[in-house]
Amino acid sequence: MKLKAKKYITVKKGVVYRPGNLLYGADDEIRRCMGFSSTVTDSLSMSLLDAVGLGWDAEHLLACLFKLVPDGPVIRKVQKHQGFSSTVIDVFEPDLWGLNDITWGDGNLYIAGWDISSGCCVIWKYKGFSNEVDSCIYSGSDVCGLAFDGKNLYSTRSVNGVYRINRHSGCTGTITDSFVHPGSSTPCGLAWDGENICISDYESGWIYQQKGFSGTSKAGFYVPDIGHLGGLAWEYFMGTPRARFISRLFPVQDGARRSYPRSGYCVIISLD
Repeated sequence: MKLKAKKYITVKKGVVYRPGNLLYGADDEIRRCMGFSSTVTDSLSMSLLDAVGLGWDAEHLLACLFKLVPDGPVIRKVQKHQGFSSTVIDVFEPDLWGLNDITWGDGNLYIAGWDISSGCCVIWKYKGFSNEVDSCIYSGSDVCGLAFDGKNLYSTRSVNGVYRINRHSGCTGTITDSFVHPGSSTPCGLAWDGENICISDYESGWIYQQKGFSGTSKAGFYVPDIGHLGGLAWEYFMGTPRARFISRLFPVQDGARRSYPRSGYCVIISLD
């Protein structure tokens, strides 16, 4: 059978992207969309806990949940799900007072949150999916969203009251580029779709898809009838020869040789 594809994406050696379904947090729900669209195909209830951060490790949904109960405890936890399902296979409580967002990159979990001891927002790198902190890679004002593109970390921060979207040098605290957030409130979630940075806007209910890494929005949709948006992630395949979810098959440009394994993914063999 001859395989055909309708869309090309740019790839780098050692990194494979296969955008699939957009995931976003809406109050205490996590919703799965059909690509980048407002069409919801599935959802999970987080039992009244706000889905403030989302990640995807090529096989599992990672959910960062937070709830400040009036006159009660602060509930905060990060949990790993079996695929996109309500089955939780691992969970831990980070040692941060507030949790803002998470992302998965290079086999490690990154968490943005409020560190009460230093009095500022931080990005902590954890060792794999565990409660063991490897290092604090960044601290700043209002770090609310996180994403990873296979090489570089992305974050948000507030500069003189203006939110900016940052691109880091690898997974370090060094910021190499930034642009002003296109939304009207807090950029609470970030996700990389293989070509573009995507942003969820906390209060307005809008989710944006930018043109590459720039302040120009190429698409967007509004989520009605919710209190606020939460985290953002793409259910995608990246960097390994096999994964379970099959959505679309992309060929590879830049002169790369390619193979079509039984999993249905386009796996990079080499780049000329």
